[in-house]
Amino acid sequence: MGKKETNIILAAILIIIGIGGILKQVFNINLFGYISFWDLGILALGLYFEWQYFTTRRSPGILVPGGIFTVVGLFSFLEALFGGLFFTHFPAGELGVALGLFQLYWFGSRNNFLLIPVGILLISALDEMSTNFFRWFNGSLVWSIGLIAIGIYLIANRKRN
Repeated sequence: MGKKETNIILAAILIIIGIGGILKQVFNINLFGYISFWDLGILALGLYFEWQYFTTRRSPGILVPGGIFTVVGLFSFLEALFGGLFFTHFPAGELGVALGLFQLYWFGSRNNFLLIPVGILLISALDEMSTNFFRWFNGSLVWSIGLIAIGIYLIANRKRN
């Protein structure tokens, strides 16, 4: 690594530390506390794998662990930062594997069989996230939103005719 790359990395680290200090002082969000700091380590590991592929464009298999670590690290960091917003880490693992396999498909040999586990994992993770994230979302709310949508559609359709 040359001096130019080292200076860029050092500048990025200083900017992140500065943003963390501002967030702590203004919003009382502690980016560098013990609870959220190890999540940043997992996220950094995932971003390192991603960076390794995109700088060399060799060995797209490195994108699978990169996708897993990036999604799990980001998911864990946001959960620690916002106090358990997502209720569980289970969908993060599935989303990470789905993202890693999709990146392998997209930047690799374009083997269509990779899309089967990507689709299964993505649907499963989104289903799990929807049941956890939208606990307040119940049947009466769906009916209310549906009735509003139908009413708006009827009004908009009447003006067209």
